[in-house]
Amino acid sequence: MKICIIGNGIIGHISGQYLSKKGHTVDCISPDIDLANELSKKNYTNINNNKKDILSVKFKRSDLIYCKRISDKYFRKKLNGFFALELACEMGLAKYWGANLALKGLSNDIKELRLTDKEWAFIESNIPFLDVQKFYKNKIRNNQISNKIDSYMKQSTKKGIYLYSSILAIWEEKCILKKLPCEMPSEAIYGSSKAADLSYNLIRGIVEKIDLNQSSNKSKITLNVRTGINNTKTMEYDYILIACGTIGSYRLVQESLEKEFINKQFDKLDHHITLSTLSFVPNIPYPKDHIGMSNFDIDMKINNEKLYINYFPFKSSLKAILRNKLNNKKLLFLKKFLTTLDKLINKLPDLIIFPGWWINRLYISNIYLPSDMTSSYINYIDKEIKIIGGYRSDFEKFIYRELWNKLNYKLRKINIFNLYPRPLKVSVGADLHYASTLSSYTDKQGRILSSKEKNIKIIDSSSSRYMPTPNPTLYFIARAIKLIRNI
Repeated sequence: MKICIIGNGIIGHISGQYLSKKGHTVDCISPDIDLANELSKKNYTNINNNKKDILSVKFKRSDLIYCKRISDKYFRKKLNGFFALELACEMGLAKYWGANLALKGLSNDIKELRLTDKEWAFIESNIPFLDVQKFYKNKIRNNQISNKIDSYMKQSTKKGIYLYSSILAIWEEKCILKKLPCEMPSEAIYGSSKAADLSYNLIRGIVEKIDLNQSSNKSKITLNVRTGINNTKTMEYDYILIACGTIGSYRLVQESLEKEFINKQFDKLDHHITLSTLSFVPNIPYPKDHIGMSNFDIDMKINNEKLYINYFPFKSSLKAILRNKLNNKKLLFLKKFLTTLDKLINKLPDLIIFPGWWINRLYISNIYLPSDMTSSYINYIDKEIKIIGGYRSDFEKFIYRELWNKLNYKLRKINIFNLYPRPLKVSVGADLHYASTLSSYTDKQGRILSSKEKNIKIIDSSSSRYMPTPNPTLYFIARAIKLIRNI
């Protein structure tokens, strides 16, 4: 069977590998940054970040800034109180982020998908799963420290707080001990570099429209693909899978639907709310050489609301901030001083009387709340995406009157201390985990309800009615495999 996958992000990539290895001929149509730049006739910018935006330090990366600027010119959006990221590049956001797979936090959600052993084995063979604390134990720490951390994690579970070592999409064999992965590009991070073993055909182009309601005498589905300013062509396939991301898939389906099936009202856009704070965790020090991403996670409930917390080494976040600010030639002297000071602190023993003991137990914690606390909406008007971001009406009351004090109380029981009097609210949408924009247009199998053609599916998070509270990347990968298993 000849199959087309639209979009070469992590969902499109994994699905392409899966179907081609089952014997299908698979084309994956996706733009690159050069094509997006070529097609951007207008000098249009849709996001002007202001100083009040609270974003990840990864947004400071020059390659991400460049990709975002070009992508914004082509993928037009009007945003009101929402930070949206839609990238025209191979592997999409995975190229810049490096996913926390949240394997243990998602275990019940993934079990409900009921993947077969072969399907799960396929996922494990394509994506690396690195256990951070196990990596430290085997490569860096001595057994005495590691055993204390293991014991502490087990004791926390007995107190009703599930504390896990982070599972990251990182190849252990590609890790360099003196230069472990952080917010910067790294060959060790899944998606950061081009995949060398593609089993599908990658076509540079942008699908502008799909014939969703073709006449019954046609045996194949047609779509229009733009490969340049003056170059478009019609392509035909037995099956089409849409995996452009939550915003991109919404745009394509809206452009392809007949007018009578388009909802003129705004559709719900599910996403996480992220709170951030500085935390002191004396029982889980990170080594002098450490992975700059999430090192451990906590899964808990407060007032029956599920929370998921990632803990990132404070030292790595501080270095990321200083790395960008100290590039100025006028500040080179300060950069040299701080580098020398860091080396000096690292040479000191790990004792409570030295600053390194305290620094290596400080974490930036990101607290993810359920998506049903958001109130954000999306629409497609005059060939332009419009998104309005917001919170549920009782959000402020829940956070500051109920959640924060109860969270601090629970964490203190396991010797974790939040140091901010109130948490910082990360800009709405800046968690970059989006879902459900097309849930009212699709059935549980991802098929478009109004389409006569049933050989079309939306397999990314846009067709899902559910979004897990932990980082949902692995869940949506597993869900995509389930949706395409019978093709």
